[in-house]
Amino acid sequence: MINWIKIIPLAIFLLLITLAFSALENDNSESIPSAYIGKKPPALILTPLGDLPRVTEEDLQPTDNIQITLVNFWSSWCPPCRAEHPQLEKFSTMTNVKIIGVNYKDKEASALDFITKYGNPFDKLGTDPLGRNALEWGVYGVPETFVINQMGDIIYRHPGPITKDIYEKMIKNFIN
Repeated sequence: MINWIKIIPLAIFLLLITLAFSALENDNSESIPSAYIGKKPPALILTPLGDLPRVTEEDLQPTDNIQITLVNFWSSWCPPCRAEHPQLEKFSTMTNVKIIGVNYKDKEASALDFITKYGNPFDKLGTDPLGRNALEWGVYGVPETFVINQMGDIIYRHPGPITKDIYEKMIKNFIN
């Protein structure tokens, strides 16, 4: 005779494991919507980061001389932020790209050490110590990057690190 009391918890456990693996395989963080695509970005009200160039209200305004602006939310404690940093360094050498760095929920000394150690690809920087700006922008986690066109509208949002592959498939299209 089958002892159902022992089999039911095992069956439920196996079902939960199957659902978890199914959810992981179907994870598509690209499909997380952004309410700001095609719209003007929210203001960035940031705390200065050391004596590095500060983000101003004008940095998110339409411009004639810069093709795109990248707004990159990052943290020194974030391993994917380190992985993406070389790609940001490459962007910083392009004349038609401006990069604004938003340091998210980080200690100032740690953020400055990160910039010193890995380089500073950002044209302007500020910190978001409480995460209020990230919340306003709809950031799900760091790193997360928004692309703003010449008209000052957000045209793309990328959650996660920007890799060479992401650059080739997506961001390159906005630059050229």
